[in-house]
Amino acid sequence: MKRNITLLLSLCLCVFTCLAQPSQTRRPADEQLKAETQASIERIYNYLHGCTPYFLADTEGNPWADSQNITEDTRFAKGDFIITTYEWGVTYTAMLRLNQVLSDEKFADYVYKRFNFLGKIYPTVKKNVNVLGPRNNLRYLEDPRFLDDCGAMCASMCKATLRDPKGSKQFRNLLEHWYDFVENKEYRLSDRILARNRPTTNSVWLDDMYMGIPPIAYRGALADAEGDKKMAKQCYVEALEQIMLFKKYLWVPEMNLYRHGWIEGMAEHPNYHWARANGWAVLTMSDVLDIVPENTPGWQEVMDQFKTTLQSLASFQSPNGLWHQLINRDETYLETSASAMYVYCIAHAINKGWLDRRAYIDVAKSGWRGLLTQINNRGQVENTCVGTGFGWTNTFYANRPVSVYAAHGYGPVLLAAAEIMKLLESNEK
Repeated sequence: MKRNITLLLSLCLCVFTCLAQPSQTRRPADEQLKAETQASIERIYNYLHGCTPYFLADTEGNPWADSQNITEDTRFAKGDFIITTYEWGVTYTAMLRLNQVLSDEKFADYVYKRFNFLGKIYPTVKKNVNVLGPRNNLRYLEDPRFLDDCGAMCASMCKATLRDPKGSKQFRNLLEHWYDFVENKEYRLSDRILARNRPTTNSVWLDDMYMGIPPIAYRGALADAEGDKKMAKQCYVEALEQIMLFKKYLWVPEMNLYRHGWIEGMAEHPNYHWARANGWAVLTMSDVLDIVPENTPGWQEVMDQFKTTLQSLASFQSPNGLWHQLINRDETYLETSASAMYVYCIAHAINKGWLDRRAYIDVAKSGWRGLLTQINNRGQVENTCVGTGFGWTNTFYANRPVSVYAAHGYGPVLLAAAEIMKLLESNEK
């Protein structure tokens, strides 16, 4: 009897050890990944904090003494990146997400200091816009030409205002001015889809999902928070409808991927599955699904499209975790900004319960490990494709150069880092 009890206790101990062993072997790896991620976040932040000044200067780079009186010689102070571009709209969103996940105020401070600076100088720019040359980057505060000039910035300002309404008053007028451009002045086709007249008339670009739809959705969320339910509903419905219009023009069902663009009047449309364009699509859907109430007509349809796209993208992941510049062409280079967008969206969808954790967690983690190799010791993001227009051949996309000064990489990588940190924290619970 005593021997049987001893055997039973030994068996229970063995079973317990076997059950416990997987978590014991996983946890050190996750802890190491968290430490590497935190260190990479700090390197990128320190680099960006130092290379994106927020003051005015003259053409020689000297500080401009009177911010209430600007001339054609007034500029943003020169840094590695311009603080009002669409790429930096993504970076501000990423900083806000890092603040939320890590509870570190320096990330939010980065955003509000630059936004409040823009809000402070906006009245002067508005008053003196006619003295500014057509390529002066100050001019776009008052006189945006395209969605690229204001859409992503407007969306990030909406997010900042939702986070801190009182702390956002100084830039609210600029936010509203940019939203008015997106909603009422951007070119559209007859069915109201956001469109361009370049490279030819009546062109639809996948990039414009992100440039145009999140500011509409998040302006709706602001209206909702401020009690304007009618405006909120209109914005929510329009954002969802726009997503499905882009699917109508640009989705290629045989591949379960998006083409980059569509030109009215063409008999055949180039089906080049540029990685970053598909990244803009999933980033847009993720943002909109986050903020638009689930009971809004069309929400589930967009959710289904989002999940279908992520499932397809996961199947194209390379062995080192990253994705190719042309998603379905393995001979093209591995590109960082798009890979980061996919990792963020997959990790975020897991964290929200939209994707099966067991099926996709390794996709997200291996993708992030691949991205860690693209962050150098200075905190610069490597192998990011430079700004890219609409192309007519595979070789156009395949031969686009990469640069650490391609601003597109920083926001997506920081977004992915934030979401991976949240994913790893939930592993511990």
